[in-house]
Amino acid sequence: MLSKLRRDLDPLDNEFLERALESAGSAVKQNSSHIDLESDQQLEAELRRELIEIARSYGASGAEILRDVLLAKHFGVDGDI
Repeated sequence: MLSKLRRDLDPLDNEFLERALESAGSAVKQNSSHIDLESDQQLEAELRRELIEIARSYGASGAEILRDVLLAKHFGVDGDI
């Protein structure tokens, strides 16, 4: 299902998504008290799902914006946790 959603986004949106995923993953790992996931793969899969949903709902207007929306929505923090 995730691959179908990724195909629905244009190449630039996918690039934003990948950058946001990397940045959000790093931010969340630095402050692991916000997460209760068993592995890096599980964290990446969950963040990817959420970022795709955000990109499709709000539009993927930039990696930093996607990351900030994700972190604010789920962790109540800004991009600089």
